[in-house]
Formats: sequence, C-alpha cells, structure tokens
Amino acid sequence: MVEDPQGPVQGDYRVVRGGSYFGSALNCRAASRHGHGPANRGSSFGFRLALSLQSVG
Repeated sequence: MVEDPQGPVQGDYRVVRGGSYFGSALNCRAASRHGHGPANRGSSFGFRLALSLQSVG
C-alpha cells in the first residue's frame, strides 16, 4: 500500500509525481515522488500516455 504523506506547510520545493518518457520504469508510477524547485521545467518532468485510434468500419 502506498501512502501519500502530508508535506510541509511551506517550502521552496514542489512535488513532482511520476516519470518522463526517458525515465526508468521504477519512476513511471504515480506513486513515484521527487522534489524540485518551482523554476525547474522541461521535458524530463511528467509524461503522457497516447493511444492511436483505429478507424471503425
């Protein structure tokens, strides 16, 4: 069972959940947590799942 701990009331870091398209399988979980500063942005944060639609008929 994964716990979602309560974070501090204030601080300089934000919680980033999950992984990215080039991250390891261990980090590609919603339960994976990392701390990063609010100015950190880029393709290494977050990932999206995509599914191709098949034509009907």
